[in-house]
Amino acid sequence: MTDRNQFRLIDRSLHEAIMDGNRRQAQLIIEKHDGDVNSQDQYGASPALLAAKRNDFEMLQLLVEKGADVTLSDYMGFTAMQWAQENRNEKMADFIEEHSNPAQMRM
Repeated sequence: MTDRNQFRLIDRSLHEAIMDGNRRQAQLIIEKHDGDVNSQDQYGASPALLAAKRNDFEMLQLLVEKGADVTLSDYMGFTAMQWAQENRNEKMADFIEEHSNPAQMRM
């Protein structure tokens, strides 16, 4: 987990690309600029959580492929799984469950 006090500019750029739904930019940041797929912003939101919040299944797949932890929660305790359920996205919820270690789930 990234020290939230040391949120790097490149990681901020990764979070912005995810929030914009720009998969090409997110992939470039991860692969060419060492963007941290598990970085957490000042609210504790991780890339996977942001992708789930946006209901962007393809972005979530990319992040998991690059090593993202889908079980990280933000400061309010929300997880990617909770956003998938909120968005009624069964496909995403199944994917998150498939890529989660139940012992790590933080709800």
